[in-house]
Amino acid sequence: MASWQPGLQLSPPSGFDALADGVGSLAAAAGTVLDATGAALDAAKLFLTGVAAPQAAAASALVAGAQDLVNDLFGTGAFTIAVHPWTPGVGRGEGAWRHLDFPRLVQALAESFDDASDRARPQFSGAADVEMIVVAAGAASPTAFAGLLEALEALLGTREFALAARRVRQALALEREQYAAPVGSRPPDWRSVTVREAFPGLAPVEAALQENLALLEGYAAAGETAVDAAADLIAAKQAQLATLQSRLDDAAALLAGGISGTGVYKLAVAGTGGTALLRNELLSATDAPGPELSFCAGVALVGGAGSLAAIREVMAL
Repeated sequence: MASWQPGLQLSPPSGFDALADGVGSLAAAAGTVLDATGAALDAAKLFLTGVAAPQAAAASALVAGAQDLVNDLFGTGAFTIAVHPWTPGVGRGEGAWRHLDFPRLVQALAESFDDASDRARPQFSGAADVEMIVVAAGAASPTAFAGLLEALEALLGTREFALAARRVRQALALEREQYAAPVGSRPPDWRSVTVREAFPGLAPVEAALQENLALLEGYAAAGETAVDAAADLIAAKQAQLATLQSRLDDAAALLAGGISGTGVYKLAVAGTGGTALLRNELLSATDAPGPELSFCAGVALVGGAGSLAAIREVMAL
């Protein structure tokens, strides 16, 4: 039986540390050679064209690993759905204010699997191997709710959390300034996304890997052969290595982030049983908060077995 876990901590995916270590070794080895090329131009010409250059070979070897990380983490397809207090038919209340407690949030997510009018919903047979990740935010007051949503938005950049946070801010502003109530969002419907689309806040990780991939490919490729271009090319290659290391450092800093304590909850489900399994696990998951959290929002990702493995690893599930 699945259980809800408080907090959300990101961790590097498999291969990320190895890539960073490989880049560091490449930078150290290549830096030594590049520094010496001014006194050995003939050797530099060979190095710059990638001929008999062990560092160029090392860069080429890292390209495949970097590409695999990009594809595994950001190219995975899945179904996603989001629920928040301003979702019509789900949240309760009148005027600008809506509330949605944790049990009703879970109920709304579970019922979405049976919405026959939603043709985009996941439909897996009872024999299918499936998995699901749910991230939810819940608070007892709108002010605390807005803070949680903004923290999640900063961490993951999820569009639905940003929308709910904006609704809270609008409702608070209405009380102060008596503006017209905002128009409610569309009913909850499933849609097909990639992990890249579901969690755009992780874009710096992909950007780091993609840019580093391009830099590694360029570094491994042939360079200028003209002697008069040697100095500029040396500087360019040194700048490439410095940029590559900087991008990896930025991505590592993002993956070291997270939200600890109560207020943010995550749930991971995997097994055989199709959508029926996912619905039942949602409804029976242990350690779920109660109705005391009256302002809640959640987003779910669903896919076939193994399709969410990379994102489960990043979210330490």
